[in-house]
Amino acid sequence: MISSVWHSATMSLICTNMSRGTYTNTMGATGLPAGASIEFDGASYNLYQTGESDVFYFGTSSVDGGTEHGLSSNVYQTTKVSFATDFTMRSTVKVRFYSPKKSMTSGLRTINTLDVITGKIAHENYSGAWTMRTDEFTFVAKGTSCTLTTPATIKLKQVSIVDMPSIGSSIAGGAFVLGLKCNMDVPTFQVSYGMADVYNPSNLSSYLSLADEPAKASGIALQVLNGTNAISFAPSATTVIGNLRSGTISHPMTVQYIRTGKNATPGKANAAVSVTFTYD
Repeated sequence: MISSVWHSATMSLICTNMSRGTYTNTMGATGLPAGASIEFDGASYNLYQTGESDVFYFGTSSVDGGTEHGLSSNVYQTTKVSFATDFTMRSTVKVRFYSPKKSMTSGLRTINTLDVITGKIAHENYSGAWTMRTDEFTFVAKGTSCTLTTPATIKLKQVSIVDMPSIGSSIAGGAFVLGLKCNMDVPTFQVSYGMADVYNPSNLSSYLSLADEPAKASGIALQVLNGTNAISFAPSATTVIGNLRSGTISHPMTVQYIRTGKNATPGKANAAVSVTFTYD
């Protein structure tokens, strides 16, 4: 939601030197329908387009303080009986602006003048049209700013190959917290992450490649675990961490050594991952 309150305006249609009798006011929304609706405060409202592709509006209209009707292309009528030659009809429109995106692309946005509703008031041989429209306005969308709070380097404990006697046997190597810190006013995004193998970007397995360096260990690999599940390093694969709360989120992860070959030799086991976060 962009608007925190209803934006309301009332137009007074003042008629003078008119015939006494019953006046019929026919009115309906004139905005461009977005082909969708929104539930808000227990009611359903049609959405209408603005000049910005990700900003819409919805609202209500009423006459002389009567029943509020949701904006709709279906016309509805009100009547007013005048016992004098002068009378006033007051039309009230309320709108809110809305975006389905939790975080909009940052920058200046301009909402051009919008014809919200039009009406036609008639009495026998008299008729006249009226329109209510918004003024043009601008607002600034602030982008989400987040930083990774996970340590850049994680030191694993030294282990013995003897403790991994067969292919598939594993032993704990270390732990870290995968975390983000964002703007305090950031929406409550659902956050997901994906990992890729830095030394072998095409790696789609759960075995993390070791850096090619002197004294490199062989017959073993590293795995990153989310709970008891080993992470697959497919760049397109994502796993949900949870929802941001007060601009922060953290999730415990572990790293384990795993034996991958019948023959294994001790040595250095350095590896690296890149992490991509997505917000929804």
